[in-house]
Amino acid sequence: MSLSTVNKPEVQISAAQGTIGLGLRIQANSTGVKGVAIYGFGTAANTNGSANIEIESGFTGATIQQNALGTTATSFADPGAGTRSLGDNIRSPGGKTGTIQNNLIGFAQGKGIALESTSTGWTVQNNEIRNNGINNAGLGGINIGTGSTATVSGDLIINSQGADNPISGSAPMPAWGWGEVKGPYQTEPNKQSDQ
Repeated sequence: MSLSTVNKPEVQISAAQGTIGLGLRIQANSTGVKGVAIYGFGTAANTNGSANIEIESGFTGATIQQNALGTTATSFADPGAGTRSLGDNIRSPGGKTGTIQNNLIGFAQGKGIALESTSTGWTVQNNEIRNNGINNAGLGGINIGTGSTATVSGDLIINSQGADNPISGSAPMPAWGWGEVKGPYQTEPNKQSDQ
């Protein structure tokens, strides 16, 4: 299985590190974000109100696709210690039935994707999720929190700082190994890990 190509974004949204909490804040149903590069946002890792993109609680149908998140529009690389995003790349503290697909997601000090606090019905597919959780050993590529559900398939999740599995929370992903593209993996609320 190979990942789709993401075209180089023509729009770049950035902030001086640690100065602005949110790059894009989604507070409407059926909102799409496509073809942009966003980095430098967030004031703290793993915190609501601190992300490159945040989908707010109760809003449905967000589509995040073909973006370069946590990096510049010119190269999928770490923008540097004094420039990188302090928050998560994508954070949902309760958004529902959204889609995250065909993105390059990397180089944040927070999580690559954080589906928290009853973020249900998400589809996460065909993304490259690389080098997230920088300087934060407990954070990684994808987190599906307690009460949240998602179908995760066809993603390349590699070199993030989290523990053994790139998906954490109450429904950890099977230990497939770093860099393997597999799936789908369907989470269930409050599922206990066998590992």
